[in-house]
Order: sequence, then C-alpha cells, then structure tokens
Amino acid sequence: MDINLQAKCPSMQGLPEDSKDVKEFNHTVHAKEYLKGNSSFSSVQYDGNFTCAACHPGTISQDKISMEPVCDRLFGVLVAAGGPKNLKKYYHEACLGCHKNMHKAGKTTGPVKCKGCHTK
Repeated sequence: MDINLQAKCPSMQGLPEDSKDVKEFNHTVHAKEYLKGNSSFSSVQYDGNFTCAACHPGTISQDKISMEPVCDRLFGVLVAAGGPKNLKKYYHEACLGCHKNMHKAGKTTGPVKCKGCHTK
C-alpha cells in the first residue's frame, strides 16, 4: 500500500513536499495482527474488535471508510491536527508513537527507526 498522500490527493493545499517514501505497508496484516488488542499503546483509543479506528480516527464502520472519499477524510483529520502542513508530525505521532510504546513494553511492533519505514 502506498501512503503517498501528496500523489493521492494533489488538490489538498498545504501539504509538505513528499521527501521520504514509506516502504511496503501491508494494511491487512497491520489491522488484523498488530493492532488487535493493543489499543493502550495508541494515541487514538479504539475498540480491539474494530481496529480501523486506530489509524482512521472518527470512523465507526469499515463501510464508512470505503464510502467517504479518502482525501476528504484525511483533510478533516489533518485540519484537526493543525492543518495539512503537519502531515509528518501527525503520522509520526500516530504510527511511530504506537510502535515505540509497544517496543518499550516488549511487544512485537512495527519499525521504530527511520529506515524501517522510509526508503529515502
């Protein structure tokens, strides 16, 4: 899965330049294996049976994620985080924050260093 928001949502004003690609990201494995039962490590509390809300704040069902245009949903999330200019900060707090919290607790987690996620 490509997490290049700049390419996916070119009409979103205020996004910083995409300077660091995110390596391969397996959405299904992340949702089904890493997030299940690990809500306490996330900055966004979510129901362990509906892990989508960990990365898609405010989402109440999988159907809602599919129905709402991705750029509109992400724009709303970024506005709440201080605007599109804060994209990097938002992802680092949401993703890396959870990874680091799980790592500290000795749990299997995603990468905790830059090169674990980024190719550049």
